[in-house]
Amino acid sequence: MQLKSIYITFLMFFLVQITFSQRYNFKAYGLKEGLPSLQIMDMDIDSSGNLWLATLAGGVKFNGHSFITEQNEDITESDNLMASVHVASNQTVWFGTWNGKVIKITPDTLQAFGNDKLLRGVMAISEGNDNNPILFTSTGVFTLKNDTLFDRIFSYNDKSFFPVKSEMAKTGFYVINKYSKCLHFGNNHQLKKVIDIPSLPKSIHINTKEDKLYLGSFGKIFEIQNDSIVKKYQLTGIDSTSYIYAINQDEYGNLWFGVGNHALYYWQKGTPFSKAVRIGKENGLPDGRITDIIIKDNRVWVATDGNGLYTFGGLGLSYLNFPGFLKERNIMAVKPYKSGVVFATDKRVYYYNEDTRVLSELKKIHPSLYINDIEVLGDSIFVVSNNDAYLYYKDNIQSLSAEGKAPFDVFYRIYKDSIEKALYFGGENTFNKLKKDEITSYKKKYNRLDVRSLVKINDTVFIKGGQHLWSFLEIISEDSIRFSPLLNSYKDKSNIIIHSLYKMPDGNVFAAGQSNLYYLRMNKSKVDTIFKYPLRKTFNLPTARALYYRKDTVYLLGPSSLLSFSYPEYLKTGTFNYNTLLTAQTGFWGGTIDESFYIDKNGKIYIGTSECLMIYNPKKQYSPQPSKPKIELTQVKLYNNPVKWTNYTDSVYHSIGYHPTFSYDENNLSFYFGSTSLSLMENIQYRYRLLGYDSIWSEPTTSPYISFASLPPGNYTIQAVAGLGNLWSHPYSYTFTINPPFWQTTWFYIATSFILLLSMYGFYYYRTQRLKMKIERQKLFAKSILDEQEKERKRIAKDLHDSIGQQLLLIKNQANDNRHLSDMVKNTIEEVRTISRNIHPVHLEKFGLLKTLEHVADTISSSSEIFVSTNLD
Repeated sequence: MQLKSIYITFLMFFLVQITFSQRYNFKAYGLKEGLPSLQIMDMDIDSSGNLWLATLAGGVKFNGHSFITEQNEDITESDNLMASVHVASNQTVWFGTWNGKVIKITPDTLQAFGNDKLLRGVMAISEGNDNNPILFTSTGVFTLKNDTLFDRIFSYNDKSFFPVKSEMAKTGFYVINKYSKCLHFGNNHQLKKVIDIPSLPKSIHINTKEDKLYLGSFGKIFEIQNDSIVKKYQLTGIDSTSYIYAINQDEYGNLWFGVGNHALYYWQKGTPFSKAVRIGKENGLPDGRITDIIIKDNRVWVATDGNGLYTFGGLGLSYLNFPGFLKERNIMAVKPYKSGVVFATDKRVYYYNEDTRVLSELKKIHPSLYINDIEVLGDSIFVVSNNDAYLYYKDNIQSLSAEGKAPFDVFYRIYKDSIEKALYFGGENTFNKLKKDEITSYKKKYNRLDVRSLVKINDTVFIKGGQHLWSFLEIISEDSIRFSPLLNSYKDKSNIIIHSLYKMPDGNVFAAGQSNLYYLRMNKSKVDTIFKYPLRKTFNLPTARALYYRKDTVYLLGPSSLLSFSYPEYLKTGTFNYNTLLTAQTGFWGGTIDESFYIDKNGKIYIGTSECLMIYNPKKQYSPQPSKPKIELTQVKLYNNPVKWTNYTDSVYHSIGYHPTFSYDENNLSFYFGSTSLSLMENIQYRYRLLGYDSIWSEPTTSPYISFASLPPGNYTIQAVAGLGNLWSHPYSYTFTINPPFWQTTWFYIATSFILLLSMYGFYYYRTQRLKMKIERQKLFAKSILDEQEKERKRIAKDLHDSIGQQLLLIKNQANDNRHLSDMVKNTIEEVRTISRNIHPVHLEKFGLLKTLEHVADTISSSSEIFVSTNLD
């Protein structure tokens, strides 16, 4: 029997038909995530993207990463019972408590004040023209006066009046109470109008652009203009708990409201109210009274009384999952069929129409087999498994391998040639072609084929990818099944496993690998150039599983994320300016499977994962889009323990000390940061640098903290930035100081230098004095020697004169008879006297030095021809 006989219509093959509710990806924040209480009474958001939550365990700030409870010594335990919160236009945050206190938070202060007897419960807060709060309490309306005192601006005539919520408007502010009243106060704080509401209002929202007021009541929404009810919208199927406790409007004019304890509604602008989308427990939102709704950065935030905080990326993402809708988890392949898609788990094939939300199931294949891929050819579905090839038709499954029409093999992937109307499928050992009535098989003689991915280049040439290093990319010629490895001479032989191939409209090929993305520039049937791009460095992806092209955009599927980039821009610049479409935080569920990926002509994206079939519609208004994050410091730890700031600084705000100073041995510090991006929080990366230590930015990391050990003394500034894809925040800077030990301080150096100089001077002075004393002693010693010499000369002179001179004089007197002898003696006497005078001049002793010198000069002049003139002082 030829195969053509089994190509019959496929319209009646469905056995089971299931209608179901769409499931959305809600992320819950509760006690485990750091929220101090699951009961959130009110919620607001500041210009930096921080959520402020009024809980029954205190006022809480949520920056997208961590919850920070605002607390100081002025706030008692009873003050933590928060009832309301309002962020003023000047970004001052005001909390109102059930016991009549008001908490004011600015960037520099945290102040609690109030009068419980005067204010009682502060149930709602609005804002006056002077940025001061307008407080709606059970005893009246008050405004702040002199920063800490309150001034009653309105007293309730009806003492049972009890405010619920308030909103600001251009013409003043509105407040609703629990007795079916809506009060309109003017900008002068005077009551302008009391609007009677037919049903008790529980929520209020003002559209300032259109001057419309929406009030949520018991199963109804009232639209008010010019202080009159102009429209009423009625919900159907309501019960006794169907009060609308929260209502808000997004930037597109769509209305979001929470009904009772069990549902969030989305009413798209321009559609009938009866078409409002209900999002409840069956869609992934747990039961719980919704107290407030905020839409920011294309995300919906839902506060509840009892279940904490929830968020989700909107209505653009839904799931067909096990066990809710499917009987198996792994979605192996998804392909277009008629007005919907067919997709295969590892055991079954399903048909799904996204528009009608109808899911239909085919028969289960043999329980021991494992489906790897499917393809549609006409009205039939071709299936390959780990041991056989099958054809689905009507309610029958035909095994082509069992009938001998196809070989037995582990088949991996199918390639459809729509022009040729043929299917090519390959496995571990064979390469096969199914066309019309015939299956042609090719087999390599010596090595396994391992055809994990396949693209056709022209009529006879294919490129295949495998998971073995030797079969990274090869050319297969259909005529003779010849193989020409592309990368025999490729330098990088490691991590070249290929998961997916995709031929672009221009004939070039992208290959998604284990660690790299490859671009093959083709020249007819030959590869001209291969470009390699590391996935982690280029796209921040550990690996890539599938590729798809639609309308100039290439979609790259990671293990738990979806990216896209412009193909024309890549051809022009050679760079990838990519966008992150889906991450685990924004709803990506499960790990991806190779080539289980399809995008229809309307842009709907179908992704098969290990958990479900995800259907993502980027055209829905609340598909998540990245916005530039903001960053702040949330905690500092010293040796892994929170810093007790009172020991290090006099200024503390939001549990962080301002410019602290640490001692030299307190130098092991950790800094924890939080990003205030509320859109793609789990995809945020951080970079750090410590000025004063290292000016180089660190590599991007998902870790929100950084530690430094054994920092030397100095002045430091830790800087951090947060990034989403190519969007990076402005740097956050935090300055601190580590003091040096006392022996490294300036005063110690000055004191040491002074002591050293003083010691040097003392040593110098001591040496100098010793030298002076030594010289003085030498002088005294020399003088004493001279004195002794002088005494001795004087004695010798005296002895010569008195003794020898006298003796010679006697000899002369006795030798008068002998003239010759007398002359000799006379001369001898003169010689002795001369010697005596020279040894001790008498003039010097009797008349002093000047007279003596004058005498010597006169003697020289008189006894010689030399003229001597003296002028002595």
